[in-house]
Amino acid sequence: MNIFEFALQMETEASEVYADLARKVVEKGPKRIFTDLASDHMDQRRSIERMRAACGKSSGLNRQNLEEGAIPWHRQPPGIAMMADVDDEEAYRLALELEEEEFHCYEELLEHSRAKEAKRILQQITEEEGRLLDQYRELYDFINAPNQYLAWGEFSNLDEYHQFGRDVD
Repeated sequence: MNIFEFALQMETEASEVYADLARKVVEKGPKRIFTDLASDHMDQRRSIERMRAACGKSSGLNRQNLEEGAIPWHRQPPGIAMMADVDDEEAYRLALELEEEEFHCYEELLEHSRAKEAKRILQQITEEEGRLLDQYRELYDFINAPNQYLAWGEFSNLDEYHQFGRDVD
């Protein structure tokens, strides 16, 4: 299996997991979150396909690094069976956990790769996954801020409300 096949498989399976989660949940918010994540992974898949077309040749990976357990989407995250009544915060938290696992998988492959071309390709994919992970973290922090921080507007700095997406007069 080469890097591109592995990355394409990861993105396809991630999209399928999120689409499956979107079908399982009842609430509109989490359904939208998982549908958007499935779409994001298909976009990432198209990006990797363009990268493969531009590269022209396939780069091999050591098979021992590509064992079945290496792909995070093959493992069922805890709580997936009970997804019917998940709320927005739980949906984002689960998505963040899955994205972190995927990112760490690419990091580990990059660390163990010896071939220059393979390292270059993995570096590009890992950097893009890192940017996406940062976006998911920012989004999770934003929606979770009211659970993590509570202050009366009367006694706090009103400028702090802007970090939670709230406008004040």
